Amino acid sequence: MSEVFERYERQYCELLANLSRKSTSANHLDGEQKKQKNVEVKAGLEDAKTLVRLYQSSFQIAYICIMFAANQTESSQ
Repeated sequence: MSEVFERYERQYCELLANLSRKSTSANHLDGEQKKQKNVEVKAGLEDAKTLVRLYQSSFQIAYICIMFAANQTESSQ
């Protein structure tokens, strides 16, 4: 399970680095190019939100599995 969380963390860090680069480069643009770069940044933010939601869901599932296993261990004793 830890490799799943490590993958999420790696994806999130890559996504944030990419957003940071796009955001910084947008500062040096103007007009239509800047608007397009801002659209890309907003899309990246939506991707980041989705990734966080997936991470939260995975964490909740892992927690439920751990609690279930703990209850099964207590019941068998």
